[in-house]
Amino acid sequence: MNDSKISRVFTKTLLAIAIFNLPQILQAQWPANPANNLAICTSNGEQTVPKVAATSDGGCFVAWYDHRGTNYDVYIQYLDPAGVPQLGNNGLLVSNHTQDTWITDWDMTVDLNDNAIFAVNDIRAGGDWDIYGYSVSTDGTFNWGIDGITLSNNAYFEPTPQVMTANDGNIYFAWQ
Repeated sequence: MNDSKISRVFTKTLLAIAIFNLPQILQAQWPANPANNLAICTSNGEQTVPKVAATSDGGCFVAWYDHRGTNYDVYIQYLDPAGVPQLGNNGLLVSNHTQDTWITDWDMTVDLNDNAIFAVNDIRAGGDWDIYGYSVSTDGTFNWGIDGITLSNNAYFEPTPQVMTANDGNIYFAWQ
């Protein structure tokens, strides 16, 4: 083979690879420059106490308290491995149940099926803080129902809930 034929084969191969990978390249959202940030939520109001949990495919969940209205609501976003948001602009509303006038820390992890699992507290059942657990899939399905599951319902002050997934798939919650 002469050099020009090798060059043409190489060029065609390179072009085929580029065309094949073009859809993935066009979808990529992760900035190449660390000085440029990927906005998760650009809504008005305060977004605070963010949590991040990585999925096994290289994506991640980002969740936060959001005060774009009159209450601290919980929102979540799933970013696929290319960094493309999957749960709408500015995230998916998880809970808009009544909060106190201030919030505490909370926690989020991922289970063995790549669902976001988190524990929050709010005052939906009365004037004291109770703990609730949520499971949200990468497509935004509420696995434990739209209101999550009640983990505590009593008259005690219960801040800073924590959650972990064990190697056997069991999920454990704890709080003060």
